[in-house]
Amino acid sequence: MIDIKLNGDGDVDIENYDASYVEKTALIEQQLKIRLRFFRGEWYSKKSFGMPYFQYIFRKNPNLGLVGSLFKRAILTTPGVKNLVSFNIETNSARDLTVKYEVSTDYTNIKMVI
Repeated sequence: MIDIKLNGDGDVDIENYDASYVEKTALIEQQLKIRLRFFRGEWYSKKSFGMPYFQYIFRKNPNLGLVGSLFKRAILTTPGVKNLVSFNIETNSARDLTVKYEVSTDYTNIKMVI
């Protein structure tokens, strides 16, 4: 599989007036970023797509067990992801939530932080 490459801002990456493409590990990494950054209800034609940030995550004292399972399910159902090697959720007093994980794919392992 291949897909159009997105830049750091999530826009189509244009080089020399032409779109670039990603495949293999870069494609899986890009799909993970899209899946985990998309808010549920944001896509007009499929309201159930995306992470339920407003429903379960952006709350005072969120249930971290539930939040972890939501992230794990989104990660593990991403095409190309074989399994979850490591997963960690961290919070601090400023209500920042950090998700660190590593997945294995058919090509290599991918480590990411959200």
